[in-house]
Amino acid sequence: MKKPISTRTHGIIDYAFATALIALPYALGWTPRATRLAVGSGLATLGVSLLTRYELGLLPVLPMKVHLGIDAAESSMLLSAPRLLRHSDSAAGRILAAMGVLGGAVGSMTQTQSPRRLAAG
Repeated sequence: MKKPISTRTHGIIDYAFATALIALPYALGWTPRATRLAVGSGLATLGVSLLTRYELGLLPVLPMKVHLGIDAAESSMLLSAPRLLRHSDSAAGRILAAMGVLGGAVGSMTQTQSPRRLAAG
């Protein structure tokens, strides 16, 4: 069964996801700890996206399957945010966990081969 999210669409979601992770702490006034967690995750998403071998990658060196594995690890980390932030910013923890659920869902529904990769080789 073909997965419904193309690698191009996944790339668009990646850049929107990274932007949200970086902007939310400042827009919502999160604590420094929650801000570091969100911004670090957003920068990691941005970096992986720029390095992925798909339509929106700038320096395409990472295969899509590696990208999706990194996404899964990041989603797992975001799911642990309520525990990591329970004493400092529980609302931020819940929002980050919801983003982890979203990231996991998107990753599980994304195709693993980009037309860019197929054309390259």
